[in-house]
Amino acid sequence: MLSLEPVSSFVESNNLDREVLEQAEVQVKYYWLYRKGKSKCR
Repeated sequence: MLSLEPVSSFVESNNLDREVLEQAEVQVKYYWLYRKGKSKCR
């Protein structure tokens, strides 16, 4: 997500912790991979 200019600018201008944002991105990706795999098992 940080590779997107609007996201990167928002993080910089609001002094947000990049590590927290990166961890959130990882969690979102794994959640959707989990949901995708779960739906295939039905």
